Amino acid sequence: MSKRMVFVGIVIVGILATVAAGITGQTGKTLLPASSSPSTEKLDWLSHDMGLQKALSEKKLIMIMFYTDWCYYCKKMDHSTFSDRSIIDCLKENFVTIKANTDRERGLKSKYGVRGLPTIWFLEYNGTSIGPLSGYVPPDRFIGVLKYIKDKHYNNMTLQEFLEKQKGFRYSQREMN
Repeated sequence: MSKRMVFVGIVIVGILATVAAGITGQTGKTLLPASSSPSTEKLDWLSHDMGLQKALSEKKLIMIMFYTDWCYYCKKMDHSTFSDRSIIDCLKENFVTIKANTDRERGLKSKYGVRGLPTIWFLEYNGTSIGPLSGYVPPDRFIGVLKYIKDKHYNNMTLQEFLEKQKGFRYSQREMN
């Protein structure tokens, strides 16, 4: 099994575990950094073509957010995850952020195999696929995914292994099944 497929599976399990277990780790501590807070600053969302060009020229990673105007969890991602100060800072520094409305950009929806919303795709600056992330992801989980991607840990460990090293967080066996 490829590392990217393992990454996708681990991310999906992580999202389900978050919903089941709340937003705290086994230690009962939240995984959000202490400095994390809602921000009035917004992300600079680009179109697909403009974002790919910018990423190539700046050699930055790419994050594509697939959404629709009617999607509740897409709006929730915007209002909670993408308004979090630490996430905005990490994305602005390390990623080019692209938004694609699947109702209007059906070709992109098909190209990336988007079947549910929200779906986020991560790509290398040259457009090489890293992997997708499906469903709502709260800020405490999303910051871990961003660190995993930006530091290219996907090349040598699974997301689960990476998260276990962060602040002693561990998935329980129940959450992994």
